[in-house]
Amino acid sequence: MAGSKHPNSDPGTPVAMPCVVISEVATLLAVMRANVRWAGGAAASSAAVGVRYGDDAGADEYLDHHLVRALKTLRRRVLSWDPRRWRAVDPILYLKPFLDVIRSDETGAPITGAALSSVRKILALDALDPGAGAAAAAAAAAAAAASAVVDAVAGCRFEVCTVVNTFFRIVQQAATKGELLQRVSRHTMQELVRCIFTRLPDMPVDGAADGPSVANGVGDSEARQIGGLDKDQTFGFESKQYENGNNDNGALTSSANEMAMHVDMKVVNEPYGIPCMVELFQFLCSLLNSTEDIDMNPRVNPIAFDEDLPLFALGLINSAIELGGSAINRHPKLLNLVKDELFHNLMQFGLSRSPLVLSTVCSIVLNLFYHLRDELKVQLETFFSCVILILAQSRYGSSYQQQEVAMEALVDFCRHENFMVEMYANMDCDILCSNIFEDLTNLLSKNAFPVNSSLSSLHVLALDGLVAVIQGIAERVDNAPRNSEEISTEIEEYFPFWLAKCENYADPDQWVRFIRHRKYIKKKLMVGVDHFNRDPKKGFEFLQGVHLLPDKLDPKVSLCSFGTVLD
Repeated sequence: MAGSKHPNSDPGTPVAMPCVVISEVATLLAVMRANVRWAGGAAASSAAVGVRYGDDAGADEYLDHHLVRALKTLRRRVLSWDPRRWRAVDPILYLKPFLDVIRSDETGAPITGAALSSVRKILALDALDPGAGAAAAAAAAAAAAASAVVDAVAGCRFEVCTVVNTFFRIVQQAATKGELLQRVSRHTMQELVRCIFTRLPDMPVDGAADGPSVANGVGDSEARQIGGLDKDQTFGFESKQYENGNNDNGALTSSANEMAMHVDMKVVNEPYGIPCMVELFQFLCSLLNSTEDIDMNPRVNPIAFDEDLPLFALGLINSAIELGGSAINRHPKLLNLVKDELFHNLMQFGLSRSPLVLSTVCSIVLNLFYHLRDELKVQLETFFSCVILILAQSRYGSSYQQQEVAMEALVDFCRHENFMVEMYANMDCDILCSNIFEDLTNLLSKNAFPVNSSLSSLHVLALDGLVAVIQGIAERVDNAPRNSEEISTEIEEYFPFWLAKCENYADPDQWVRFIRHRKYIKKKLMVGVDHFNRDPKKGFEFLQGVHLLPDKLDPKVSLCSFGTVLD
């Protein structure tokens, strides 16, 4: 009747909370059933099996996932609670099944979003308000429930790559989507990348989550590395050096082992943690392989088809590297993606005829050189040999715009205070590497002055690069010790030169002696190879004369000697 009150209603609860909870449970279960994984519990492995209904409740509970089972249990229990004393019910009892769904790594973004919506609705109805004059136990239970909600919401995991992939599909469907929607989607992807990779420098090193690694973040598969420069040392090179590019320090210290064993898994597994960054970076690299699948209508999108997607993907990758910086080196999975998948794509797009794409590729490599050059010796050598040195010269068929972009990039590298000395020490003085320093300086010298042509911007750029190289050499000469003695590089007797090691890279005198000795050996080997190509007998005689081969030839020794300089 009008004005009457239900005998079971709670005067302090104007809304029938049991009905609200049941409604939200039903909604969440419906969203979960829409996903094949959750449609039928353990039987979901069979694509044809859906939700199973029947009288056998025990069998049904056995088949259900624990998250689904908890929701169904709540649905059965909620009506057994006295609605007249609803505020006396511990809120965690009816919030926990929803919070477990939010925390779970197994639920996707739609299911997590539905659980968050349910919790928000319940909280909006003052479910955590114990009411005036409530007992201390009720107040404590409400406080504990509020803390659990905050913890679950703060730690909930949306599938970041799923979100990014959704926006990327909008970018892909250029023929059917409006330009404004595309631009908003691109901006959102850029903000996601920025938000996620900004946190990388603060992430702890975690060998367990990232794969096989030592404490300094260098993977076991690393075979050849480029040594970075240390400004505190006279000759610039830090003590972390590798004979012929090989890492001989394979043992972990006890402190490193202890750090790896006690890594803070909570930080690693938090939202936007390392697993998320690895997955997102891999997704960004995969975008560069998707250019052939784009439905691009030039009449709808004014940006050229052959530049649009690569530029967008490369821009996102460049932002990730700029924000992550040298912290990428501490996480082997990210570092391996840079070494392999990323550089594979950079080599491909580095030869693009688009000046915009080439310029972005060069910017990425410059960032990688600045932050990660200690780990990218082979990759940097290949980039300069197969991209810069080819595109900067017209004889290989590159356009004027390509030459100009390549020369601009080279000048940017030359202006880095340690670039040329690192190229010389780690490339030209390494028997296994190309003479990158020599090739780059020859390129700059040949293009610094016009020959049978008028002065152009290419000549000015080459001259700027050459001046930067000379200026760097002059500064290092001024800072060099005045009492340095001339070091003899002559070899008095034969020894297996490929086994030579520097006794102490931290000692500039020993390091310089070792570098000069390797450069001398490399020069003599190249001369011997040249003789060998014309007359094998003269080649062997020359190498024996300079003590790079023993007087009595041995097939194994000969192979080791020539194998260091043969492709």
